[in-house]
Amino acid sequence: MVIASAMLIVVPATAAPPDRTASVSITANGGCSFTVEYVWTGFSGTGLEAEVAIGYKGEFGANVFLAWTFKLNQSGSGGSASATFTLSGSIEPPRQFFGHGNLFSRSNKSISGLKAVRDAAASSDLVVPQACGSDVSLS
Repeated sequence: MVIASAMLIVVPATAAPPDRTASVSITANGGCSFTVEYVWTGFSGTGLEAEVAIGYKGEFGANVFLAWTFKLNQSGSGGSASATFTLSGSIEPPRQFFGHGNLFSRSNKSISGLKAVRDAAASSDLVVPQACGSDVSLS
């Protein structure tokens, strides 16, 4: 005997969200300089803020962010933001660096005044471990 069951859910055609994608790449430029690029498409909203950040894998797999910057007045429908982070100062043990990006909208309901756009966060793969300082300059 075969028993099968099915469930039918009816939703309006407008209920499905658009295809949304977000990705981040990190390029090691040499000399402890890294370029992070965040690319997104399919989100809603205008006047958004795109965050571009650099971090490294810390103890027990924790993500440790060193620096970030915001690119203002971005459209959720698609775009990109990039920044080059140069690390200097006292040399630290080799670390695996990564890039991170996210979109934010303005909100008076949060302390920071920003609210993350759902599903817009993304992180890159890790780069080969490099011994760099923790002082960051941005360009």
